Amino acid sequence: MAGVWTHLEVLRRALKMDTVRETGRQYPVSCCLLLGLASLTVLLNRYLHILMTFWSLLAGAVAFYCMLGPESLLPNFIFTVKQRNKRREPGLFPLGHSCTVCGKVKCRRHRTALLLENFQPWLDLKVRSKVDTLVAEVFKLALEKFVYPWYRDITEDEGCLDEVRMSFRFFASVLIRRAQKVDVPAVFMDRVMKAVMKHIEIMAKARVKVGNGESLEKAALEEYGSDLHVALQSRKDELLYLRKLTEMLFPFLLPPKATDCRSLALLLREVMAGSVVLPTMDFMADPDTVNLMVLIFVDQTPPEEATEAPSPLVPFLHRYADASARKPSVLKLELKDIREQQDLLFRFINFLKQEGAVHVLQFCLAAEEFNDKILSPELSDSELQRLHGEVVHIYHTYCLDESFDKIRFDSFITEDIRSSGHEVQSWTVDRRYLEFYVLESKLTEFHGTFTDVQLPSKRIIGPKNYEFLESKREEFEEYLQRLLKLPELRNSQLLADFLSPNSMESQFLDRMLPDVNNLGKIFKSVPGKLIKEKGQNLDPFIQSFFNSCESPRPKPNRPELTIVSPTAGNKKLINSLYRNNASRSDWLERKQNANYFTETMSVDGAYDYMMCVGRTVFHIPDWLHHILAAGRILLKNSLEAYVEQYMQSKLEAVLQEHRLVSLITQLRDSVFRESSEQRSAEDKLVRAKQTFEEMKNYLPDFVVKLIGEESVNEGVQLLFDGLQQPLLNKQLSYVLLDIAVLQLFPELNKQGGKETFIV
Repeated sequence: MAGVWTHLEVLRRALKMDTVRETGRQYPVSCCLLLGLASLTVLLNRYLHILMTFWSLLAGAVAFYCMLGPESLLPNFIFTVKQRNKRREPGLFPLGHSCTVCGKVKCRRHRTALLLENFQPWLDLKVRSKVDTLVAEVFKLALEKFVYPWYRDITEDEGCLDEVRMSFRFFASVLIRRAQKVDVPAVFMDRVMKAVMKHIEIMAKARVKVGNGESLEKAALEEYGSDLHVALQSRKDELLYLRKLTEMLFPFLLPPKATDCRSLALLLREVMAGSVVLPTMDFMADPDTVNLMVLIFVDQTPPEEATEAPSPLVPFLHRYADASARKPSVLKLELKDIREQQDLLFRFINFLKQEGAVHVLQFCLAAEEFNDKILSPELSDSELQRLHGEVVHIYHTYCLDESFDKIRFDSFITEDIRSSGHEVQSWTVDRRYLEFYVLESKLTEFHGTFTDVQLPSKRIIGPKNYEFLESKREEFEEYLQRLLKLPELRNSQLLADFLSPNSMESQFLDRMLPDVNNLGKIFKSVPGKLIKEKGQNLDPFIQSFFNSCESPRPKPNRPELTIVSPTAGNKKLINSLYRNNASRSDWLERKQNANYFTETMSVDGAYDYMMCVGRTVFHIPDWLHHILAAGRILLKNSLEAYVEQYMQSKLEAVLQEHRLVSLITQLRDSVFRESSEQRSAEDKLVRAKQTFEEMKNYLPDFVVKLIGEESVNEGVQLLFDGLQQPLLNKQLSYVLLDIAVLQLFPELNKQGGKETFIV
């Protein structure tokens, strides 16, 4: 008997009767139907052909149940997806075309040393003229407001400020180029919306705990717990965070050796962190600003179209950073000065060796030497032939694509040469007899006497009829030809004006007799000329003097960091709206709540976000949630394709010139125009009420009927109350800032920078 029980136990284990019994307990209805259908099949086997219909239906249901699951999605079949052109990688070469030094597409010489973002990121980067002017104005205001007030007390020299302007242009160009690589709609629907969903979930949990009577902001900050952003601890911590973030981005936003200058790095850090980014974050998190952005988003009226034609494309911040229009600095050396001093030329060559661009200097020296030779007034045929050979050698060495030392020339230079053609231009200039002698006197006054090039003696008494002037034509023509061969006059504006048809006629009138009224001015100008001539050799002396007097400074063991404390003298850290942020200094002793930013979220895509908001905020009924869950298999990919196209169209609309100008203008006014009229509390209250009404009216009527009017009002009230909390807005703003930084600078993830960020 014991053996029988043993065999039955083995059979029970083989048939997995425990599993069958547990399945019957979990799914009693399905198991009863299956058992009943099997019994009918055995008892009514003569009607098997009829029962096979039910078995087929059951088999199909089981097959679909096994094949389809929550991750089984039907492809998009409603909306046509337009493939966006992928941008070519602009990290190495400008717009992916060629090297910045030699211009070759497959450059192996400069690829490792001269990446585009480490050299000249503004190459081939063009924006609309109005946008460029407005961005330049923002940077000018930053200098005028935060640098000039104390810099003018030290010096009037613009050399240091030119470097600051160049740094501004550099990091703005890097930001634009990196932003062009980011797929904004994809990032928005993935990282940004997930952060927003987590923020909404925390607000919903806080509302459940405190109800409508207590502060939602305080409860939500406590609900964040240890995941509260570090910048929200206090205003001092916020400024420290922005400083640290700025220093982390300096290796990517500034030239490689710019951070070696500690004074420039500290100046840029303080200006950007404390005077630009901090006020910008305060402005973006202001509930009044958030209400304005919500009104713009829910506004159903079509956006205004541009009333003017697009402005022309211009090189990005070229005029802003161009130092040629400003006064020359004594401390700034030109290439001509470097060539004349061998020690400076040697140092400059060593610098170019490090940059891999010595051949650029060699080309400049070869071209300058050729210019000196070609301007010689008397050249024999053999010398001209030798100069022609030098030109051919320069072309083959520095201009051919297959040359090892090829130089990348600016596009406008090559285009101008190609469009100029080889046609000889000619024009006619009418000059009087006396104007030639006025030209000679002025050339003598400014350039000295030319003994081998002189006009014939001037005829003062006697007729100057046509026959006389015709007899002097050859002499005047020979005089002009000799003047053009003089190297001293190759840059003479007087000679160019004399031969130009558009010059002022009064410039070469007869001035043989001096003007008695101007004698006083002539005598007064003599001391100034003497001073100018006396100090013409001061520049090399001052440079040598500075080099001899400057002693090497001892390097500190660690960089010193000056911390600005939140005192009454620091206006940036005092804000009546944010006060001292969350006022938390006990970072390690705070409550450790559930980490919403490390938990795995099951939502992904616009359809899941819609279901999450409906369940968390609007508390949709179970039957509607089940219908949405069932429709997820059919509609998820189609809805997300539509949302992605919608976001792309919105982005293109925002980046139109007139809207971009409007956005930059508003940001400029909020950061630099503190004296502008502030909005009153009544105006802010009116905008808040309008925002609440527009949010309630944004949902269609059939959605309100499905969810229920009471649930809709409660959900909209929760979202609206969350937007009116400045600290919660700032928490979300800094989370989104971290997302933007990690998208623009993915190198921070590779360097372990992810620990610094919450997302």
